[in-house]
Amino acid sequence: MGIKELLQKFLSTPPSIPSEEIHQLEPLLIEGESFFLAKGTSYRQPAIKMLGLGEHNFLLTPEKGNKHDPLAVMVQGIHKGNSLHVGYLPMGSAAQENTHLLGTMMMTKGKIPMVQGAVMEGDSGLIIRLFMPSNMT
Repeated sequence: MGIKELLQKFLSTPPSIPSEEIHQLEPLLIEGESFFLAKGTSYRQPAIKMLGLGEHNFLLTPEKGNKHDPLAVMVQGIHKGNSLHVGYLPMGSAAQENTHLLGTMMMTKGKIPMVQGAVMEGDSGLIIRLFMPSNMT
């Protein structure tokens, strides 16, 4: 399902999901053909190491109440049924704005965006490469 179809599907309901209910949302895989690097991974190396090198699915969660960035989108890796905060989409990017809007709308319908990605070795630790739709980046 493309970004336009997803936005049309979820645009009809105003967002309002309490953060404590996020774990109850159903992940909806959004296929991507271009890659994007998560930011803030240097601060979350222990969580990323728990995921381990290789391919993983990542939840993209709009972070309500973030005082530094009202459009923050948290990147969470899935490990043994739990989500681990491993980074953010870059502040001010089209990917962040589009994902925040889409994710907020999806949450009102009991869903949360999920993308495929990989944990890889970087110059200064582990990094996360996310595969995002080109029209979201």
